Amino acid sequence: MMKKAVAYFFLLAQLIPGTVFAGDYKMVLGKGIEVCEAYLKNLNSFPKAPPMVCERPLNPELKDFQKPEWKALDVGENFALLKEILRYSYKEKGGDFEAYYNKVLPTLKNNITDRQIKLSVTQLDVDLDGKLENVLRHEIDTCDPANESLFATPGGREFFVLNEEKTKIDVQKTKKIHLGGRLDIFLYKGQISIDGWGGNLGFKDGVIYVYTIEPYATPPSWHTVHRCDYNYAPSKSQRKS
Repeated sequence: MMKKAVAYFFLLAQLIPGTVFAGDYKMVLGKGIEVCEAYLKNLNSFPKAPPMVCERPLNPELKDFQKPEWKALDVGENFALLKEILRYSYKEKGGDFEAYYNKVLPTLKNNITDRQIKLSVTQLDVDLDGKLENVLRHEIDTCDPANESLFATPGGREFFVLNEEKTKIDVQKTKKIHLGGRLDIFLYKGQISIDGWGGNLGFKDGVIYVYTIEPYATPPSWHTVHRCDYNYAPSKSQRKS
């Protein structure tokens, strides 16, 4: 699985003509923290890779890193989950959710027809209680590395914690892992980390950030911590002439 992802990543590099390819990353947050130091080594083990805007591969030689195994869901058969995702995103706006839902429903159906929406699930111990939770990955729109900005608008990848029946979103647990952007999840020695790309169009001010899920002294006894930042620096030899 990981080898296929790495192969796809380098294929992507061939599809971004006339732009920045190679570069490296400098740690600006997280020095001395084990996961941050290890992830820096991983990032810079791909010296000929394009900026890691859409995907951030793991080097299969670094055995402490893993990606979760995701199981694809049929979007049409799980249409109710899309409504729950919209409900979660809409909750802070207030107002009549059902009216809003009926308004966007045609667009939502078109996105499904055009295969712009992907759903998949895995199981992770998000709240560190020794029990696995159902985690939903929601992806919308394709990622164009050269045209992605800070929050990967209009597309993106986000995560939700579901109930045992996989029918509802656990709002309290999801709050801890629902961050903006085109995110991904990796495991380092079993610890859950969430990474993403920030910056402006054309890879300007590019930064990869990492949040880790860690124990906390008071209830709910776990939290998400911003641990690592890596600034992207394009290789001068690879700049567009």
